[in-house]
Amino acid sequence: MAKKRKKKGISSMKESLADQVKDVKPAEPKPPRPLVRVEPMIERSVHEVPGVIKDAVNLIQAQKLWPFTICGGPGIGKTCAGLCWLDHIQNVIQNSVGMYWRVSDLVVHLAKAVRGEAYNASGYKETRAGFFRKWSSATACVLDEVGADEIIPGVFEYRKVLQSVLFDAIDSRSSASPRKPLIILSNYSIDDLEEKERITPRIASRMRGGVVMDGFELPDRRLQ
Repeated sequence: MAKKRKKKGISSMKESLADQVKDVKPAEPKPPRPLVRVEPMIERSVHEVPGVIKDAVNLIQAQKLWPFTICGGPGIGKTCAGLCWLDHIQNVIQNSVGMYWRVSDLVVHLAKAVRGEAYNASGYKETRAGFFRKWSSATACVLDEVGADEIIPGVFEYRKVLQSVLFDAIDSRSSASPRKPLIILSNYSIDDLEEKERITPRIASRMRGGVVMDGFELPDRRLQ
């Protein structure tokens, strides 16, 4: 008769498992994800963002009340707030894309695109339509220095292109469903921008369609 196999005792099973555990090498820790920063040459710190702006951004982001327009004097931290917000978005949301443009730079870029002289970050020629496809599909965008009184030497199309660029940049995100995150920054109130004819009533309407932060006074941080 065949001999019956003896069942392994609990102690021998424990020893076997212990041997298996010894052979398993601990997983190597993943390297930290490199920080992604839009406009890395512009210095900023989230600690320098005024609390009133930080709280407003958090509230608007939670309730998706875009666009968020911040109107206030120079040096109060508007650009710092916008760039810190983009840094946060890109480092929290995987594969997210943040875009930051000063209006004057954007107008010059798209004026060149019309002439076939603009190139994107990958070195390919940029078209106006191609730019706005990227802009409208980006995770978050900041449009800075709306209404800045700048004359760009050598770019005769600047004034001609300005209003249409501004409208398309705002409308392409504010008219989406749901609205897409966009922060608009200006040293002037919307009323002042309209009065000085730096924006059209259509642009003002799009800006007022979200949340406008205006009428608050903060010190110029650059003078402190």
